[in-house]
Amino acid sequence: NATGGIAGGLVGENYGSLTKCYSTADVACSYTAGGLVGWNLGESVTITDCFAMGDITASASDANNLGGLVGINYNSSEVSLTRCYAAGAVPVIATSGGLAGANGSGSTVTVTDCYYDYQTTGQSSTDGNARTTAQMQDQDNYIDWDFTAGTGVWTINGGYPALRELQ
Repeated sequence: NATGGIAGGLVGENYGSLTKCYSTADVACSYTAGGLVGWNLGESVTITDCFAMGDITASASDANNLGGLVGINYNSSEVSLTRCYAAGAVPVIATSGGLAGANGSGSTVTVTDCYYDYQTTGQSSTDGNARTTAQMQDQDNYIDWDFTAGTGVWTINGGYPALRELQ
């Protein structure tokens, strides 16, 4: 479990790159939280082939920026999210989302082949990245993800995708 004012299941504040990582930790915060990263703050931030499965809870009534993968992509950040997903519960507030809770006004965010389970996150089903639990557990719904048998980055066996190196 991760707790704090700014919290992430893996990283509270990210200034660089994360590749082939995941978190299943539940995250409790009083301000900003993400299932994987609380804040992306670097000049150039990349998150590639990662996922988050933990639930997010907010302990303060004025909490904001709650995301299944990232709490907030903060101002002046160039952020790239590629082949990632989120499936943990996220409280529905004005600044919450299945992938990211918020994008700062100076942020440029590029999302490529990333998805969230709107049934388990509790977030909007109208976002182009939203999928049902059944869709999230079907390999055919992951465009351009490497599921090559024996050598690919990802594997899927009747549940959510997992990183092959961890199997």
